[in-house]
Amino acid sequence: MRDSTEIFSDRVQNYLAYRPSYSPVILDVLRAECLFNGESVIADIGSGTGLLSELFLNNGNFVFGIEPNLEMRNACENRLKAFSRFVSLAGRAEGTTLEDDSVDFVIAGQAFHWFNLEQTKQEFMRILKPKGWVIVVYNVARTDTPFQLACQQFRVTYLEEKGSETEETDIYSPFFGKGNFTEKRLEGVRQKFDMTGFAGRVLSSANAPEETTHRYTQMMDAIGTIFEQYQQDEKVEISYATEVVFGRLSKQ
Repeated sequence: MRDSTEIFSDRVQNYLAYRPSYSPVILDVLRAECLFNGESVIADIGSGTGLLSELFLNNGNFVFGIEPNLEMRNACENRLKAFSRFVSLAGRAEGTTLEDDSVDFVIAGQAFHWFNLEQTKQEFMRILKPKGWVIVVYNVARTDTPFQLACQQFRVTYLEEKGSETEETDIYSPFFGKGNFTEKRLEGVRQKFDMTGFAGRVLSSANAPEETTHRYTQMMDAIGTIFEQYQQDEKVEISYATEVVFGRLSKQ
């Protein structure tokens, strides 16, 4: 089995092209709930290609992007090269290389599911300033249309395995402590895809089967079937809800 930090090495281009961005509404929630402002220093853990970092950089924040995967990190650095307040570092959630008490907010996107939570919690407490916050943000595909219900069934059939980014488990209570975090569900972003883009979005997923396997062929056939059934003017639309989880860590 490949190390979790290597899983996306061969999916970087699809990730860059087809993963959804993050809604600016997230910043409104953080301003209202977490004393967030434009001077807050951010550590984006598992920064990937820089989608979440970009949201905060556009707000004027200083952002450390922590990413262990070389290919993803290179893509992120190229994507965000115009931002002087972005620093890219080779590190992991469990060992960020940042100094003690150096950031106001630790943020994480879809990568959070891959972290060793016990070690990560100790590292986050080390790098956060007193009264700092941990923020976890997910784009979750909605299931309130026939097309998106079909997509959900497709994910269950082809993409969901133990340890996948789509697996639903309560990982927040053990991490923050029961009752020590808040969850908010926000209106998210939308993506319209032609057939190539729809397939690329699927192929950016961690558990998409390898191209050389029979399961890959089956999956691509299923993608084509869903697209043909639900396309309008040769496009399908995926809409997301954005889940924001935030809390402070206790050393108790």
